[in-house]
Amino acid sequence: MPTNRFQCDPSLSGNLTAEYTALQNDLEQARCLAVDYQNQLSDKSNALATLKITLERTSGDLEKLQAHILALREERHRLANECMRVVALEFKVANLTEELKRLRETQREILRENARPFIQMESEVPETIELIPTAVEPRAAGHNRR
Repeated sequence: MPTNRFQCDPSLSGNLTAEYTALQNDLEQARCLAVDYQNQLSDKSNALATLKITLERTSGDLEKLQAHILALREERHRLANECMRVVALEFKVANLTEELKRLRETQREILRENARPFIQMESEVPETIELIPTAVEPRAAGHNRR
């Protein structure tokens, strides 16, 4: 047993130096792995942030799409109502046109029934009558003034 506390076994010190160097290498590899894991975590965090942003945008776009769908449905219903009104008005116009034709025909029949027959008078002008034109006397310029 050595009496001096500071005296070292040369084989022990070589083993300690080798183990110390191995521990330093292990520590360096652990740091490299930690940096690699941190980079992977950062990449995952960036990917997660990108996914969150994409999800938010998609949700906003979906809400807009739903609003547009509702607006299109309302417009479709409004147009369908207008089409129904047009069909109803066309039906009314056709009925009124038929009624107008019927009324005109009835009016023509009434006029035919109530029409006064023309009286044709046969006049025989005697040959002995002679038509003589009469002269018009010019009026004096001062007689009609007052």
